[in-house]
Amino acid sequence: MRFLRPARKVTDPDGRVWEVYVSRLETMWRFPRMSALLQRTVLRSRQLRVEAVTFHPWPESHLWLTTKDHVARVVEQIAVGLLAGEVARPLGAEFKGSRERVAMSFRASNRSG
Repeated sequence: MRFLRPARKVTDPDGRVWEVYVSRLETMWRFPRMSALLQRTVLRSRQLRVEAVTFHPWPESHLWLTTKDHVARVVEQIAVGLLAGEVARPLGAEFKGSRERVAMSFRASNRSG
């Protein structure tokens, strides 16, 4: 895992640049008062978040959960899906949904393929 750098960058058929990130935690600003015990529990978790994000022409993201032993294959399958303009359903990962910015708010969806 690279800290604050994407594991992969791809461009979809519409010209949108997607960055694929791998992390153990949701962004820390969502948990400003997290206790040390909870932080240790989350950091020891085997579950990893794989998130594909794009910002232009509008922000959009897709989220999958996987484990360390599947993460390399999952990231590769997600990148291949994005290159084809699709939301991938990689083996060894659970798709958790998508978010896209509409006007000044985010719209969440859990699109099934």
